[in-house]
Amino acid sequence: MYHIDPDHFWNLFSGRKVTICWSSDGTTTSRASVLRTGFESWEPQPLRDTVDNIYGVYSQTCGAFTSALPYLPGRQTRETHLGIKALRYGGLADSYSVDRGSLCYFRVFDINLYIRPGTWLIYWIYPTSDSPLNKYIGLDLLCTDGTRLKDSGAVDTRGASMHPADGHIEPFYGSPTIFNGQWNQIKCNVGRWLAGKIVDKIYLSFEVPSHLWGTPWGQGRGYFSGNIDTIYLGHTPGGQLGNVGLTTITR
Repeated sequence: MYHIDPDHFWNLFSGRKVTICWSSDGTTTSRASVLRTGFESWEPQPLRDTVDNIYGVYSQTCGAFTSALPYLPGRQTRETHLGIKALRYGGLADSYSVDRGSLCYFRVFDINLYIRPGTWLIYWIYPTSDSPLNKYIGLDLLCTDGTRLKDSGAVDTRGASMHPADGHIEPFYGSPTIFNGQWNQIKCNVGRWLAGKIVDKIYLSFEVPSHLWGTPWGQGRGYFSGNIDTIYLGHTPGGQLGNVGLTTITR
């Protein structure tokens, strides 16, 4: 039995956010088939400062925050893509160690979500500093069988690897696909690589590539920081959110 809250029946293009979450078979299972959150008070909230794997990263932080900037419906700010809340992360990477470099896996959500061939991961990221290390971070999925999205060979719609250590570089011209100081959208049809699996955890993973291990400050060592907003993980034809029913459904 589901309850449809009319107060949350909002149009995606009005500038307001929508949470979509329902069971995969419509019966008694607790497994979700869709997760969407922009971290607003009525939406799924992330874990705070929960790290499952870390090396060579200090002063790390990750959690939802409320922007102090004036809110205008449908307008982006440097802190939020939509609304007044987002996920803020940051840390100090010291990759001077040549054996492992720096990595930090923030666990953002514990979830039980079935991946279908048409399941997409879509989110927005805003690196907030000029650090070259800002490109070595992204969302990752861990499945119940131990498979990770970052190690599956998955790429986004521009051909850039979903492995954070690859730095969001498209393969044709070697151009970056995310830029500091602006909102960047990442879209990946994760069902191409993970169909039939169940996502157990969602991570925000930072990982410095091996060729930067042992390098001085300003290359493999330095600060990274940014915001993430409007996360969607679920089935949608062609990765177009406009094709998805825009109703908040809760049990």
